[in-house]
Amino acid sequence: MAQLEELWRKMEFMTNAVLREARREGAPTEQRQEIAAAVLASLATRQNLRQEWRTRCQSRIAHTLPADQKPECRPHWEKEDASMPLPFDLTDVVSDLRSLLVDARA
Repeated sequence: MAQLEELWRKMEFMTNAVLREARREGAPTEQRQEIAAAVLASLATRQNLRQEWRTRCQSRIAHTLPADQKPECRPHWEKEDASMPLPFDLTDVVSDLRSLLVDARA
């Protein structure tokens, strides 16, 4: 589990680097659009899967399972967790990317 969480953490840092480039002032608009379009679907899917997992993990059924059968609600981190570059809830990130695409088309 520790190795999986470390890989998850690395994925979050790489995603954050890509997002920084998409938001970078001075970058060509076309390049910013391409980056946003390339990562938007995968980030939206990631957010949906995170929500689904949290819902299942915290369900009434999960709480009734014996301790050795309960799912571990990991990875999970709070918004204020400075060790993670992105929030666990990616709703705002996805919304920002969508806005970037809409603004660029206008």
